[in-house]
Amino acid sequence: LFMPQLFRAPIPIDKLTGVLDWSKYSSSWRLSSENMQIINEDLNTTVKLTFDFPANGLSPFLSLATSFREGKGDNVSRYVPYKLTPKLAIDWIDRSILGGEIISGNAVFHGRLADFPFEKGEGKFELHANTKNVEIDYAPHWPALKKLELELDFLNKGMTVIGHAGKILSSNLFDTVARIENLAEKPAIMNITSKIEGPTKD
Repeated sequence: LFMPQLFRAPIPIDKLTGVLDWSKYSSSWRLSSENMQIINEDLNTTVKLTFDFPANGLSPFLSLATSFREGKGDNVSRYVPYKLTPKLAIDWIDRSILGGEIISGNAVFHGRLADFPFEKGEGKFELHANTKNVEIDYAPHWPALKKLELELDFLNKGMTVIGHAGKILSSNLFDTVARIENLAEKPAIMNITSKIEGPTKD
């Protein structure tokens, strides 16, 4: 799956099941599917989409709704919208997320690809995912965060991460909230609050 307006590299597909309709209208071509299943090494997803390609050369319009499950966190940066996310953040994701499991999630994209990340409200991008057993090596020479149970939420240019549980060394993490209001800002500013319970030696 090659969508350079969203992803920095093609998304591999191991299995695709469903019906794709290719239709010609007076001013556009349309690719659509009511129920398509895509499986690769990272996740299992069901997709409903309408993809309009205007004949006048304007940016394609994508309306997509997807739900996914049984995912792996190893290659999460494949699915990060790179035009929205600063390069430093993508580099950090590549280096720091060491693994994890995606329990379930869903995503919606509605708008012209050229308008993404919809800073003026021209469309909508929303993603929610539930994860467990996530491991993050967040900074050199610091202990890794392990056994994280996280909820991830993206809404257009904003991101919120809620941590229900996790460990650092022998201490427990809980009630963690990390929020970036505008991923497109340079530098993007993250606000983090968390509670920790454990021995003072940590």
